[in-house]
Amino acid sequence: MKKPANCGLGAENLCLGNNGPCLKYGISVNQPIAHAELIASYKKVAADAAKKAALILTSASKGPGVIKSVSETAAKAARRRDVIASKLAKLGMALPE
Repeated sequence: MKKPANCGLGAENLCLGNNGPCLKYGISVNQPIAHAELIASYKKVAADAAKKAALILTSASKGPGVIKSVSETAAKAARRRDVIASKLAKLGMALPE
């Protein structure tokens, strides 16, 4: 078996030859680790989105400009959460609670 070599696209990406599924650029990623990292990212982004959604309520007395900017920030966080959730759904993973 060929020794894994770093492809220069990040520490998590190793060239593994014909072992495992080939991804873009012929790089194979250790699937359980990739899934765990994606789930961890989802949990972090979901918590951030919930925190920013709660900030909308606390900034209600600050004025319309603040409410608008906080709402936009919360919408961006929710979008990031939804993107990661769609990636998990494409992998057939159940969303963590």
